Amino acid sequence: DRNDGTGESVNSTSGTASDINEKDLSKFTGDITADNSNIIINNKFEGGVSAVNKSAIDIHSQHAVINRWSDISDNSKLTLKKSATLTVNTGLVNKGTIEIGE
Repeated sequence: DRNDGTGESVNSTSGTASDINEKDLSKFTGDITADNSNIIINNKFEGGVSAVNKSAIDIHSQHAVINRWSDISDNSKLTLKKSATLTVNTGLVNKGTIEIGE
């Protein structure tokens, strides 16, 4: 719906979501904790991440920023997928696995 979040009434339309324009990207700001789970970051993200207990965080986004204290436990992993971009402005403690690429 093109009016979602504008205060206007919601009118559903069929079609395919696109992220060609900057305004079409969803954005999350805050902290993510993965506990024995998988998280995929596809669009804009700013905040912190914590992965524990065999968790996986996959970043597909070209707009991901870690700007809060973050950690990956020894049995978890952070994966930066092909063409993704991650900027780390604050501490990222890694005891697990970080994969970059394909």
